[in-house]
Amino acid sequence: MSPAPTPFIFVADDVALDFANTLAAPTGTLFDFLGAPGSLTAWAQASGALPALGALLVAAAAHGELAEVEDEARALRDWLVGVLPQIRAGSAPLAAVDLAPLNRALTAACCAWSVHACEGRATLARDWCYAGPLSALAPLAEAIASLLARPDLHDIRKCENPQCTLWFRDVTKRGHRRWCSTAVCGNRAKVAAFRDRQKRATRETDGDG
Repeated sequence: MSPAPTPFIFVADDVALDFANTLAAPTGTLFDFLGAPGSLTAWAQASGALPALGALLVAAAAHGELAEVEDEARALRDWLVGVLPQIRAGSAPLAAVDLAPLNRALTAACCAWSVHACEGRATLARDWCYAGPLSALAPLAEAIASLLARPDLHDIRKCENPQCTLWFRDVTKRGHRRWCSTAVCGNRAKVAAFRDRQKRATRETDGDG
């Protein structure tokens, strides 16, 4: 596995799938975007979708346990990457999926609830607490669980470029999204189709001659 390029890839329209895409082959070579020390913190900051995750990673670093958190994150990510093809394969997508790794992370979560008055109304807030390496992944585990617990999972898709491994949620109104990026894989597909048409036309012309 090669060292990861930068920057991180955010094309999924879902933070859990963006997390899965930290193990990807955007150029045909498999990269682990979380392979280097500190890369999970950098990813959380670049994403911006889970502020609580960043705060928990700071707490883990203060306890000298960030490396353990990063190991747990890669294990959870690898589990999710293995689950996604199963989701796309059948009508009962989670029937044969072992959810124990995800539940392990959810069980380790630690939080405190509080009520705050805001403009004359009560607001219920949840604050994640650090209680060991696995607890730092609680916001991320919740995001993954929220993705998988939806009644319809048909909008979870893999880029149609056979060489691309990126996943995304199709949130378009018509549900016709095919590529991780129309500017990258979509354009490559158009170029390949154009070249194929040219080759066919050349063969037909040569045959006529």
